[in-house]
This record gives sequence, C-alpha cells and structure tokens, in this order.
Amino acid sequence: MKRFIIISILSVVAIFLPLYFYLSLANGNTDAYYLRFTTPSQTSMVIGTSRSAQGLNPDILNKKLHRTDIFNYSFTQTHSPFGPIYLNSIRKKLVEHAKNGNFIISVEPWALGEFNASPEDSTLFRENNSILDKTYWVSLHPNIPYLLKNYNKHFANLYADSRHTSDMKLHLNGWLEIKVNLSEDSISARTLRKVRDYAEFKAPNFRASNLRFQYLIKTIELLQKHGQVYLVRLPVGNEILTIENKIYPSFNEKIKKLSTQFHAPYIDFTSLNTHYVYVDGNHISTKSVTTISEQVSDSIMKYDELNKQQ
Repeated sequence: MKRFIIISILSVVAIFLPLYFYLSLANGNTDAYYLRFTTPSQTSMVIGTSRSAQGLNPDILNKKLHRTDIFNYSFTQTHSPFGPIYLNSIRKKLVEHAKNGNFIISVEPWALGEFNASPEDSTLFRENNSILDKTYWVSLHPNIPYLLKNYNKHFANLYADSRHTSDMKLHLNGWLEIKVNLSEDSISARTLRKVRDYAEFKAPNFRASNLRFQYLIKTIELLQKHGQVYLVRLPVGNEILTIENKIYPSFNEKIKKLSTQFHAPYIDFTSLNTHYVYVDGNHISTKSVTTISEQVSDSIMKYDELNKQQ
C-alpha cells in the first residue's frame, strides 16, 4: 500500500511539474491582462480603463515621484468600469496594511454608466462574467486558474506566444504598450472607426449610473485608507470629447465635488487634448505616454508641495 501511494505521488508530480513549468512561460505576450494577475499585492496603483492602462507608465511615474511601488491595475471599459467587481479585485490586489501609497484613479464618463435601460441594476453590469469577475487569485505566479479559464488557444500555442513579438506587450509594471502605425493616414482611419463606434452605438445607448458613481466613491474611500488619491481625467481627441460632454454634461461638476469632499485633487487634461498623439482618438500613443505620465507626476508633486505648506 505504501509503495502504491509513493508511486501515485510520483506519477502526479511527473505529470504536473512539467505542466507547471510550461505554464510559467506565459508572459506579457500571452494577452493584455495576464501579468497583472501574477504580480505581488501592491501598495500604490493606477486604477481605470484602457485609457490609463495604455496611457500611464508606472516606470515614469515612479521615477518622477521618487517611488518604486506604483503599479498599473487598469483594464478596459468592458472589464473595469466602477462597480462591485472592480472594487473587489482592487481590494484583493491591495496590500492589506499598506500606508502612504499613491493612487491615481483615471475617471471618464464611460466608466460611470451602462449601455442598457437599467443602469442601476448591477446584475446587468457588462463586467459580469468577465476576466475580472472570474479571476479569484490576483497575485499568483504562474496563475494556472486564470490560464485554464481564459487562455483562448490550445496550450500548445503558449510557448510560441511567449516568444512572439507583437504589437501588444503587457509589462510587469502593468502598463500595456501598443505599437501601431502612427502615420497620419493610419491614425485618421482608426479614429474614424472609433468615433463612428462611439457616436452610432455607444452614445445612443449610454445611461449614467448613480450606482456606478457610488462605487467610485467606495473605491476612493478604500484607497484613502492606504494613502493619497488623485482623480485624473486623461485627454482624448476632440471628437470623442464632444461625445462625452453630450452624454454626461454634469461629469466634471460631479468629479470636482468629489475632489473637494475627499480632498482628492482632480487633474483634468482634456483642455490640453491637442498636445498629444492618439492611436485612435481615444487612447494615447506610445509617443505621448512619457509626456502625459510626466505631466501627471508634475501635477501630483505640485499638489503635495502645496499640501505641505498648508
């Protein structure tokens, strides 16, 4: 019996140990999310959708702010609008007793609304059953449960994917680098498609959600226990900004009130939107990532300096 148990254990090890090491090959080329669920718990974070996922590079933020701990835990408009699922994931990613952190919350109208007639019904929220919803362990390496649930190819492709250089790379700091053709014609074509999508499909169905706004407040309250919160509205192209102002005309006013209420400075870059290069009118290109990351850092330093003087 003892021999049978030993043989059984060795058999299991022989099967699963190679699988473990093979799945460890998954990296920043695997998909746009995986690495964020393999890194340790964090003490400072960037929170938001794909605008901040692509637009804010923690390496630059950390260098300018003389920190080492800022991590980009942003996802997409589909996965991480403000709500119970994102809040729960942030809570799990956060070091429980973290203090003196910096938390940059990227705010935008799309993250505070829903594309249906019942924006106050969380059971109909678009992130339900998404990757964030299905990922229980957010700091596991390799994150085998994540791969089993979400890797949408045959596992035989994992090795090739891990070595393949593509237009998309997720860095260990959580920043999603997107490399695309930035010629004027290419940008114009992508912008036209993106604006058409927002104008014809998203905007007509958008409904602001008081419930999502309450979850933004809960997110601020959670993070304020662990450090300073900064509310940042990243720039977008004129066409999409015009759409956003139409679907949520009270957005800036409401965020400014939150800023005052929670002593969380609101840094709005939309008035400077012509200063940046965009991939598609919605996302900042790699050409402008350094600029906007440095400018966000500069705004944070100015606030912190003024705060010290008071």
